[in-house]
Amino acid sequence: MSNKRQQKRAKQVRRTNVRAAQRSKRPPTPGDIALRLIRDYAVPLASRDPLDAELVASTMMGTGWKQVLDSPPEEANELPHPALAVISLLRNLRVEAGDIADAALALAHALCVADREDPQVAAAGGVLVEQLRAFGANDPIWAGETGRYELVAAHDVRDVWMDEHQLVLGFKDSADREHALLLTIDRTEGMQLGQVEVIDQRERMLDDIRTAIADSDESETALVEELTPARAAGLLKAAIEGTFDEGADLLLETDEHELDLLQLTLARFELLEAAYEEATDEANATPFDSEFDEEAFDKLVERFTASDEFAAETDITPRSAELLMRWVHDLAYPRALFGPVQVHDVLLDYVPQEVTDSEERSTISGPMLATTRAWARFCARVVGLSDGVVDDVLKAIEHYAPHHEQAMAADPASLLGSGHGGADLNAVVAQMTEQMREAGVDLGDAAAVREWMTANAPG
Repeated sequence: MSNKRQQKRAKQVRRTNVRAAQRSKRPPTPGDIALRLIRDYAVPLASRDPLDAELVASTMMGTGWKQVLDSPPEEANELPHPALAVISLLRNLRVEAGDIADAALALAHALCVADREDPQVAAAGGVLVEQLRAFGANDPIWAGETGRYELVAAHDVRDVWMDEHQLVLGFKDSADREHALLLTIDRTEGMQLGQVEVIDQRERMLDDIRTAIADSDESETALVEELTPARAAGLLKAAIEGTFDEGADLLLETDEHELDLLQLTLARFELLEAAYEEATDEANATPFDSEFDEEAFDKLVERFTASDEFAAETDITPRSAELLMRWVHDLAYPRALFGPVQVHDVLLDYVPQEVTDSEERSTISGPMLATTRAWARFCARVVGLSDGVVDDVLKAIEHYAPHHEQAMAADPASLLGSGHGGADLNAVVAQMTEQMREAGVDLGDAAAVREWMTANAPG
């Protein structure tokens, strides 16, 4: 080859290399991103079980749901359904017939039923399905069956105070393939979804839980309860509403990918919603509703103040009763349930921040503890809890009593000054506890604690 031809060939190679380098540096197009996603999920999308395609679709919608939950309500209402964002991206795919096209069509079928109540999702998904068929893609063997499940069982794993639920929902499809959702629902402050898992071996897991409870010291306070479809739907409905009203803090607390299963959760709730709406037995259908009923609350207060438990605690004052009933009204209703978590909330957070008058703070502790004991016993009788469970709550009241008195002895301005509420209160309690330890005070001796607090009271 002559020098001229070699030089010409070298120039061509350099130009080709430059163009290739330029292509590698350019940002990926929507079509590139869509293709990469399908390749990443090609294996589950090729599955003969439609649940796998649903899981992929739900995962892809996680980012969209995070944007919805992070946005103010007025803005969230204007955002498109997360399924529409995924469908829009996949519309940029340009593929030939083959495994990738088939995987994309499987995903399209799952997206079509992401929200059966949203006609835009079904319409946009249908367009995507037809586009992929035009490329030569083959429908999955389960096409038309996606999202068609029936509930086979529902169980609630919880403690007697319902602070937290592990809701176990078992489903099966037309081919008798079963799967279950395990949903953590927190009720310590409102209702929120926590971790969500897809599980198999549902019955074995429940048997293991029952055995663990029976063999532990929680046999009187923990239980596995079978739920009707209406009750399961009511519990899940309240948790979903609480999550969308208050934000997905618990979902994101452990893992940023927890929202990956939110869409699947919403889809399964759609299957239960009819059972909830059609139920006519109020006690069966609405035990978990969060809507406030003033009339029912007034009756609850009347029952409490006329109860033997109330009469037995002679230190109760109208003010202490008012404070506790206001807490029930604002934070706890409609549950006549009162466990150690609620004791902490009342004695260490709510009352110390509500009572700001120095003179009242010095006298309210005794009546407040008496009212709390009466409410604990009253709630236990109303709900039908055992004596052992009641004893656990009374022990919690006794345990928190000196800490409550410490908090009431603190300057209320120090609790409210920086605007962090409970965080400041915990710091004050910790500081006073350390001071008492250094002074040699026996923290288990309520009289010694009161004597120290009187001698060291502010002002």
